[in-house]
Amino acid sequence: MSYKLPAGFPHDPKLTVIAHKTGLARGGVLAVWIALIDHAAKARPRGSLAAAKPDEIAAVLECPPAAVAAVIAALKDKNMISAENGIAHWHRYQKLSTPRVRAHRARKAKNQPDETDAARLSRLRQEMHARRGKSPAAYADPL
Repeated sequence: MSYKLPAGFPHDPKLTVIAHKTGLARGGVLAVWIALIDHAAKARPRGSLAAAKPDEIAAVLECPPAAVAAVIAALKDKNMISAENGIAHWHRYQKLSTPRVRAHRARKAKNQPDETDAARLSRLRQEMHARRGKSPAAYADPL
């Protein structure tokens, strides 16, 4: 399962504040935050941190469990983790492209005439040769 990170993600000033508050390096705070987002992407329901275990995250990141717990508490204080123990605004940042892509494909299919397999193959060959800079005689069908 994949997930999206917004532009400027590593530069979020809240992470710097959390780093100063917890005494952990900013990169460590960022690593914990990414580990939590990764966990939330695989969770059911998506975005949930209910099953996230600070000691397991600490083991993966090779840092003290108390530091991870402190970062998680600070993320909650900064409302980056919701009261429901999930990534705040998860659905706003993780909009799935599936409905948008389906609508695009449906619009595209409506605008394109039906073509036979042979006609499609011929069209694709012509497009390929055109991209390669070959003349129309080079891609003419031999039949």
